[in-house]
Amino acid sequence: MVVWVNEFVNQHLRSENKNASVNKIGAIVEHHLRVLSFIAHVERIMSPICFMEMFKCMLGMV
Repeated sequence: MVVWVNEFVNQHLRSENKNASVNKIGAIVEHHLRVLSFIAHVERIMSPICFMEMFKCMLGMV
């Protein structure tokens, strides 16, 4: 994501094509939203698993 934003800024400084800039930033935002959705999905899956692992370790200490 950082590389894409840096490339966008560098290209935007060199060119004045507004339509290409809007399309490029739209693709960056869409990809960022997909990444955030994926992270939320992983968190929903991993949260109960991590809780059970922590609970299992606590029972092992007793």
